[in-house]
Amino acid sequence: MYSDILDQVTTKPELDTLVGEIDMYRDNMYRSGKEPVREVLVKYKDELDKLRQAALDLPVVRLTLALTPPGNWILEIRNWVIKAVGEVVVLDMAVDKSILGGAIVENAGKYGDYSLRKMIYNLKFTI
Repeated sequence: MYSDILDQVTTKPELDTLVGEIDMYRDNMYRSGKEPVREVLVKYKDELDKLRQAALDLPVVRLTLALTPPGNWILEIRNWVIKAVGEVVVLDMAVDKSILGGAIVENAGKYGDYSLRKMIYNLKFTI
């Protein structure tokens, strides 16, 4: 129902901003100075509550990278994750230079370390 809005939310900070703006708008609805029709406000409040809940229900995938990706990479990474997971997700991204390359992915209680650091570590002990 709100897919056109939620599809534009790519990262956790964007999700937090959207929820904050919804909360701010809801809190200020009755303080507009004008006397709007109550039924209209109740309708918008209900729609905003549904949008807020739909945003909070989006699955969040934690992604740790060795570098901060440029903006266009973030969209590519998100599209790849959506294909892998099979649903729209929000990326909670962190940078840890010690992983050297690759990524560490956490989603729905699952953890995958696809970092270069781990590959080198495993290679060191197999030789």
